[in-house]
Amino acid sequence: KKNLILFGVNEEFNDYWEQENFVSTFLSEKLQLNLNPTDFDSIRRIGKFREDKARPILICLTQFRTKLLILKNINKLKGSKITIAEDFPKEVAEMRKTLRPKLIEARKAGKYAIIRYNQLIIKDISSSEGQKTTKQFKKRLLTNSPPNHRETPVTIDKKDHFKKRNKSDIDNISIKSKLEQFTSTRSLSKDCSLDAGVSISRNGKSLIKNV
Repeated sequence: KKNLILFGVNEEFNDYWEQENFVSTFLSEKLQLNLNPTDFDSIRRIGKFREDKARPILICLTQFRTKLLILKNINKLKGSKITIAEDFPKEVAEMRKTLRPKLIEARKAGKYAIIRYNQLIIKDISSSEGQKTTKQFKKRLLTNSPPNHRETPVTIDKKDHFKKRNKSDIDNISIKSKLEQFTSTRSLSKDCSLDAGVSISRNGKSLIKNV
């Protein structure tokens, strides 16, 4: 359930740790994933040794989500001699092997074809159902592509910015006007008291002083 099989890796490693380090580094760099040694339970060769062909490597992962993450980014290995496949039971693997020639034949005929577990699904792309399935397949491939890191331009709503600026200006003008009015009134009251020699008593009566 948590296993994957790696094909195409030469048998050139001296010990287990050297092989594990290669697999971990290869998957991290090629698939652009942050994988650690703790993500792997074991990494070992399977099958009988042959001088003319490298044996596959069985990767046993510690978490199922790590397997899904690797399979999601498997398209990044396109063009590489190293490939990754799921570890199916022996009978399922044999059935998939027999279905593969029919899969290739259907795709050459321009049809949508895919092997799901132990079944071959073929749909005519010209039909509405086939077109829908093809679009979903292409969409799934696009979602696996690396994200675009270009920055998205930030736009400012000029209308809202203008409203905020006008409100701020109005508040400043209002405060300034009140300060000027208060200063003018205070100055006028002081001048009148000095020039006329008038002071206001606490009981509200006017008292005239001789100057």
